[in-house]
Amino acid sequence: MIKKYQMNLNTYIGFVTDQNDNLLGFSGMGVI
Repeated sequence: MIKKYQMNLNTYIGFVTDQNDNLLGFSGMGVI
C-alpha cells in the first residue's frame, strides 16, 4: 500500500507542478 501511495504521489507531484496548483494535487491525493 505504501508503494502504491508513493507511485501516486510521484504522479501527483508531476501533475501539480504542471498545473502549478498544490491544493488541487493534495485534494486529489485525498480522494484517491
